[in-house]
Amino acid sequence: MIKLIKIIILFCVLLIFLSCTEKVQEETIYQTIIEEIEVQKFDIFIPRGGSLFSEMTKLGLTPNQIVELTLVFGDNVDFRAIMPNDHFQLIINPESKEVIEFNFFPDIVTTHRIVRNSNSGDYEYFFEEKEITLRKVIVEGVVYTTFVNAMAENNIEANIRYSVANALSARINFGAHTRAGDSYRIMYEERLYDDNRVQPSRLYYMSYNGRATGFHEGFRYQEDDERSVFNGLYTPQGLAMVTANFRHPLDRIHVTSPFGMRFHPITRRWQMHNGVDYRASQGTPVYAVQAGRVIMARWNGGYGNTVEIQHDNNHVTQYAHMHRINVRQGQRVNSGTVVGLVGSTGVSTGPHLHFGLRVAGRWVNPSQLRMVSATRLEGTRLADFNGQMDIIRETLQIIENESISPFEMTPIERYRRSNARVL
Repeated sequence: MIKLIKIIILFCVLLIFLSCTEKVQEETIYQTIIEEIEVQKFDIFIPRGGSLFSEMTKLGLTPNQIVELTLVFGDNVDFRAIMPNDHFQLIINPESKEVIEFNFFPDIVTTHRIVRNSNSGDYEYFFEEKEITLRKVIVEGVVYTTFVNAMAENNIEANIRYSVANALSARINFGAHTRAGDSYRIMYEERLYDDNRVQPSRLYYMSYNGRATGFHEGFRYQEDDERSVFNGLYTPQGLAMVTANFRHPLDRIHVTSPFGMRFHPITRRWQMHNGVDYRASQGTPVYAVQAGRVIMARWNGGYGNTVEIQHDNNHVTQYAHMHRINVRQGQRVNSGTVVGLVGSTGVSTGPHLHFGLRVAGRWVNPSQLRMVSATRLEGTRLADFNGQMDIIRETLQIIENESISPFEMTPIERYRRSNARVL
């Protein structure tokens, strides 16, 4: 009898164990299924002519959701400056359509991330940056055809080439005064991650020495505030080399219609052209040339989508025929802020940018902007600049001494020898 009771008890225990094991297996299987369908991950690459809003709408997000998400980023991300091919990532619960995580990757080392807190339900912002290596690079060369070509032949990256050319163009007419044999020297800082260059590099020094141009050089001045309008290149005397306070409205300048009287391609009659037309493909970024306040950001009749900016020197710049406007009226902008994208709106024969300059209520040739944009560092800023300039000079000397070889000719010496005349 006792044996029978023991057998029954053992049998019951075995049944309970098997039942519990089966339940655990069921829960495990159920949890695995939940994990497989718990979230959906979507990578968004902004198409040319598109917008983040439209791409998020395609994924089923409501306007209220989009506004809530973008507001969490605050001042850390300027969504008006989003460019084609910018990379975003959304992680969504497919059942509730709730966004669990929203990421922006401006480059391969930087991540702006917002995550929904599972307890409070609020979104929290995080900034992540991978460790990078900084490397100073000095490039010297000789001009054989054009200055821009000479820099490209030395594999200098595009944004450095444009920065150098923009700064020097305020003092040098390269079209008229460039001579074969002119020399240049540039120092910039590369940001590297896993041996890959992270854009953009930062320009610290440049010089140009030519027979017709004379010698010009510029040094970088940098404040702690990365957004300071004073950051940029200055002469040794502290005079801005335009880049600090002025830039071209496009990365590449190709004039198709200058300022003045012209035969209008649409009206077929002679009339005044109150600006300069620059050729560019649709969707090309358009930049504010100087810091100021937006006084117009709307459709403007024959000018199409137009932005006008009132600058601190009381001059007004105009950007017309744009495909899209990225700023709003009343907004403060810095030099280099993307105000819109090139288009062909209004009275236009094709994609281009109409750029105008108004002084004291009168349209003038925009080339005069160079003469009114320069600023000078003063007081403590000038003192800080002098200290930074000394450091740059020392760095140039150190790198030059480390890299120079007594058996290797400099670019200018190589040019002189190859072009020497036999008497």
